[in-house]
Amino acid sequence: MPKLVIIGLDGVSPWLIKELLAQEKIPTIKKVIDHGLFATLKSVTPPVSIPAWLSLVSGKNPGELGCFTLFSKKGYDKTIRPVHNFVPFWEGLDVKCGIMNIPGTYPVKPLNGFMMSGLFTPTGASDFLYPAELKKEIELELKDFAFSVSWNNDDDFLRRIFHLSELRFSIATKLYLKQKPDLFMLVETNTDSLLHNMIKYIDHSSPLYSSNKYEEKIYDYFAYLDSLIGSFLKVVGEDVEVMIVSDHGFTSLHGTFALNKWLEDQGFLAVHGRSKGPQKVLSFFGINKTSVEKILSTLHLKKLVYSRFRGSGLGDLIPDANGISWYTAIRQGMIDFKKTKAFSAIDQGFIYINDDSEEQGSVTKEEYHHVREEVIESLRKIKIPGGELVIRKKEELFHGPFIEDAPDLVVFDRSFHHWPITAVRCPQLFNKVTEGKIKSGDHHSDGILISSQKSLGKEEYSLMDIHEIILRFFEEKNQTEKQVEKSDFDEKKGEQEVIQRLEDLGYLG
Repeated sequence: MPKLVIIGLDGVSPWLIKELLAQEKIPTIKKVIDHGLFATLKSVTPPVSIPAWLSLVSGKNPGELGCFTLFSKKGYDKTIRPVHNFVPFWEGLDVKCGIMNIPGTYPVKPLNGFMMSGLFTPTGASDFLYPAELKKEIELELKDFAFSVSWNNDDDFLRRIFHLSELRFSIATKLYLKQKPDLFMLVETNTDSLLHNMIKYIDHSSPLYSSNKYEEKIYDYFAYLDSLIGSFLKVVGEDVEVMIVSDHGFTSLHGTFALNKWLEDQGFLAVHGRSKGPQKVLSFFGINKTSVEKILSTLHLKKLVYSRFRGSGLGDLIPDANGISWYTAIRQGMIDFKKTKAFSAIDQGFIYINDDSEEQGSVTKEEYHHVREEVIESLRKIKIPGGELVIRKKEELFHGPFIEDAPDLVVFDRSFHHWPITAVRCPQLFNKVTEGKIKSGDHHSDGILISSQKSLGKEEYSLMDIHEIILRFFEEKNQTEKQVEKSDFDEKKGEQEVIQRLEDLGYLG
């Protein structure tokens, strides 16, 4: 039986691989490229890890999964909802599989082989490994293991991702030798966290770029990761095909654009009043999330404070430098929905028409298409500094039974240098990224596909193509899919922790 090893490098772009090749930092990956191909892997829109990894392993469009980002809109607020119809390749293949650290796979389910869940596994969870008795094989690694690394300061962050990657591949080696699967897939998510926080040190086009000691350390991390992959492949043996994939790419963040401010300025969103209570007082004294983060990071206290007050709601009391958060605004009654035609409730460029399916909808079914076209025509007038606004209707991006849950419009900067935010009462439409803000990078649609399979010859693939490539490899073309109503994910269990973890990793704020 031929073996297949798939290594996921979350957020790694073609440009980064090319730079690492030029510096001769990744001999293991170079060997795979020399024997096969190096192609661009186009992500879903928007290019975010959830649902990107789920689409990659299932071959399904977000509209088929009912998952358009980690958060789903719930009324005018947000929540975490189950993924529907999620049938990953390991449920259909008649081969033994080993699956590790794929985001969104908690809780694990029985399969032919073993599985260890990935990012967004709640702290303290016991059901992260199947079969559970395998824990005794990795007791040493689990003593110091974490599913992700939050940022405290640059030196501490780099030290911990080196260590976590070492632990992750040590676990992979032990479980592989114990189970000997025919197909093994591991996703390394430290790469995404690193690029969110520290891309400014390696991307010369970043407005925050400054050459310093971290540039070489970052490249050294990727060299170390390459050596871990090489050591693992030696354990697997010679009769194996290798694929290296990413769910999306990365680029430097140049700034944000305040989508709800624009909707308000154009008369589509009705906002009244200003923030109340603690936010108003803190704003008066110039205290906001950016200044607090900078102080805590300078004092090396961010990790301690975040872990101590996680889930307390304290973060909601601190104002954002770029305005008032959408969720604070709706909870303080600042939005007049009866006079609102459109709004953005999730920070991915999602625009929703306030139609009569909403609790306080103001747009009738008959008016829906006219209002949406009005919004589109107005959006076309936006000039992003150095960029170009792309506008897509939901039916242009998504298909499947859950398309009605999709945002009515998705907008994004073609270069992905400017990301939309949902804050209201922002002082200006475009806000430049600043040194005080930890996050210096964000996602791009271009990921990577590197494969030793010579039969793959295109220069560009879609994320959903990977599922079919895997099935073809094991000659399962006539697989009959099982339809699953929903996953076992409890939308309340750990939701606050997931939100905090996203903030730690640089996804929010």
